[in-house]
Amino acid sequence: MVTQRESGHRPRGGVGRQLANGLGWFSIGLGVAELVAPRAMEKVIGVRDRDRRRNVLRAYGMREIAAGVGILSMPSRPEWLWTRVAGDIVDLASLGQAFALRDAKRGRVAAATAAVLGVTALDVLCGTQLSRRKPFRASATVLIGKKPEELYPFWRDLSNVVQLEPYLESVRPLADDRWRWTARIGGGPALEVDTEIVRDQPNQYIEWRSPEGSATRLRAAIRFTPAAGDRGTLVRSEVEIDGPLALLAKPASAAGIGPELRLEQHLRRFKQLMETGEIARAYRGQATQPRPRFETTRGLEPALSH
Repeated sequence: MVTQRESGHRPRGGVGRQLANGLGWFSIGLGVAELVAPRAMEKVIGVRDRDRRRNVLRAYGMREIAAGVGILSMPSRPEWLWTRVAGDIVDLASLGQAFALRDAKRGRVAAATAAVLGVTALDVLCGTQLSRRKPFRASATVLIGKKPEELYPFWRDLSNVVQLEPYLESVRPLADDRWRWTARIGGGPALEVDTEIVRDQPNQYIEWRSPEGSATRLRAAIRFTPAAGDRGTLVRSEVEIDGPLALLAKPASAAGIGPELRLEQHLRRFKQLMETGEIARAYRGQATQPRPRFETTRGLEPALSH
């Protein structure tokens, strides 16, 4: 049974949409330059001509073109803008490495870094404007062959969630059931958000959210329901993300895996960890576990309103 996902959108336009179109064409133009003239781009950036660097620039060019086409085809949707932001972070990390090269012309590298920072600010501004909408909501449920009391302790200590998300650096406890989440995308700067546990029913339900007045908003919940026929536990995960915080759920790549797919991946890893004691990783040559059966429910309001 495949999970269906939904998010709320309302029509958007005005300055945000015009800026998105401009950034889309800029992305395509930059991508074409990186793809067809990587040597010229190396000179502009201030690094010496190398085959490996040219190949990296071509890859970045393909990413820019894909992002530009996505923005122009869906100018009212913020997802491609946040993909550009993730790409900007990767670019800034690459320019930071360029400063350490002996053959680099640091003045040009500094100028290129300043230019990317300026474009990043525009991307964030545009993405934020287009993200002013009904928050994204996703939910998924998986059957795990364990009892609720065997699964609940993992989530009661939120620092364990680091095992389920490669882009999370840490989740550490603060005072009064508050937790600080730190993520890093593509070697870029760390992103942090604080949450607090607002509802806790042992072996049944946990809900946490960012405090009132936070610049970014996150609401999430995990529910444990005994499955019929003593088959284990139905574990339902729910998340609500508002605005730029969605970056925490996106990888720094043009693939732009959204938070809805991340939620499914969280549950798959949790199922593997609870049932086998480890998380299978195909890229390490280990056998992967079968895709768990997901079922769909619509909306988070009943869970998050308690």
